[in-house]
Amino acid sequence: MIGLIIISKNQVPYMDQMLCKVDEMTVKPDRLYYILDREPKKIQEEATATMEKHSCKSFSKLLFNDKVPDNVYRPMMTPDVDYFLAGYCRNICIKEALADGCDKLVFIDGDCLPEGDIIKGYDEYLSGDKPIVLCGRRDDFGFGYTDQREHNKYTNIFRDPFTNIDEEAPVLDSAVLWSCNIGMNKAAIERLIKINSTLYGYDCVFSPIFSGCWGGEDGFLGVECFYDKEIILAGLGVPRTGITHIHHERPKAKYGHATFIEALRNAVTAHRYLLENYEV
Repeated sequence: MIGLIIISKNQVPYMDQMLCKVDEMTVKPDRLYYILDREPKKIQEEATATMEKHSCKSFSKLLFNDKVPDNVYRPMMTPDVDYFLAGYCRNICIKEALADGCDKLVFIDGDCLPEGDIIKGYDEYLSGDKPIVLCGRRDDFGFGYTDQREHNKYTNIFRDPFTNIDEEAPVLDSAVLWSCNIGMNKAAIERLIKINSTLYGYDCVFSPIFSGCWGGEDGFLGVECFYDKEIILAGLGVPRTGITHIHHERPKAKYGHATFIEALRNAVTAHRYLLENYEV
């Protein structure tokens, strides 16, 4: 079974467009999990009414997160900007999906429109017993509805759908965008949980306490764990299936992109050290 997980913070206005795309998919997910992060009751009611309008409601669960973990880490956000606990919300949906019997999961954001073949594509690529993590295309308004990574020689990872990413630069320069469209199978989920439990002390895939901006809300650890040799050897490939980002204003970050990449590089260096010195 394959599950589609959609996380949303202030993105309910795009929900109808999103679910129309789900209704039109050539191959639909077996389960859909749409989670709202700390939205007021009025917005929750609006989301519920929107879900009822669509045929995909028959295999969908609408979830609401109203909790904030202790010690939220938000290095990129100014104090007056509300944060998005995307990783925390994804972890909630992962538990729900695994309990429902899903063995493949696709994660996209609430301001992204999935292409009709996205589930079909991920379903094919994520098959097998080896731990596989994949990232798909993300077409953006600011780059003529192409993927930003195609415009940089260091981050152009779309030459082949099974391109392996085993160098530091491509991962660091494109990791900020990955949170919008990624997939993983159950073996990868189990491996990531084992790594995080061993090295960082939490039993989940994504960092539950990190909050950032521009896709950094997953936390560094979710990205870093992709460096684990077992997962890379399984083929950290890039399927051609993708999503289109809905153009809208974004919150201003406290720090620039270069500072974020530097922080990510430092976190990856620390993570690699832990992998080399501790048995997982």
